[in-house]
Amino acid sequence: MEILATICARGGSKGIPGKNIKKLHGKPLISYTLEIAKIWDKFSEIVVSTDDEKVASIAKKHDILVPFKRPTELAGDNVSRIAAVKHALNFMEKEYKKKYDFIIDLSVTSPFRKIEDIEGAFNLLLENLETNNVYTVCKSDRNPYFNMIEINENGFAEIVKKPETNVTARQVAPEVYAMNDSINVFRRDYLINADSNQSVNTKAYIMPKKRSVDIDHPLDFKFAEFLLQEEIN
Repeated sequence: MEILATICARGGSKGIPGKNIKKLHGKPLISYTLEIAKIWDKFSEIVVSTDDEKVASIAKKHDILVPFKRPTELAGDNVSRIAAVKHALNFMEKEYKKKYDFIIDLSVTSPFRKIEDIEGAFNLLLENLETNNVYTVCKSDRNPYFNMIEINENGFAEIVKKPETNVTARQVAPEVYAMNDSINVFRRDYLINADSNQSVNTKAYIMPKKRSVDIDHPLDFKFAEFLLQEEIN
C-alpha cells in the first residue's frame, strides 16, 4: 500500500500568531506531529505543506519533505484544509510518479495523539471497502439535545436539537461526539474529488479526551502545558 502523510501548517494564524511554531513545553508545536509521523512505519512519504519558511526549516530539521511552497491562494484563513491536502497529493503524485492508495492528514494542533490512534483510524477505514474516509472524535462535554442552544429569530434561546422525549440530564441524552481535528484518513479515489471530509460513507474513530486536545486558543496552550507537566511529574 502507498500511504501519503500530509501535515498542513500555514504561517498565518489569527487566534494565536505563529501558532504552528510556538513553543509548547520547550519545542515547536509542529514538532510533536512531525515526530509521531516519523514513528509510524507504514507511511510511504511524509510531506509538509506550508507557505512559511520557519515552518519549513523546522520540518527539514526533522528530515521531513518540504518539496514545495504552498500557493498563496491556498494559505488564507478561509481556505479549507482539504484543498491543501489535495494540492499536496497532486504534487507528490507528479513528483514521485506514483498513485497513492491512502492519504492520512495529521493536524499540527493535536500534539497528544499516539501511534495507536493513527493505526486505529486507518484500520477502521480498511474494515469496509465502502468507507470513504475516517476522522477522529472524542466524547463531547456539550450536548445539542440537552445543553447547547441557539438564539432564534425572535431573540429567544432554544435547544439546538429537540429530543423526541424530555431530557432531564446530560447522562440520559443521546451520545454525541466532537471532531477533535487530529487525524483524517482518506481513500485516494474519494479525496481527489472531495470538497469535504463528510460523506454518507464517513466513519468516526473515537479517541480519549486527554489525547484530543485541539490547540486553537491561548487557553488551549496553557492546558496543554499543564498536561505535559503532569506527565513529567
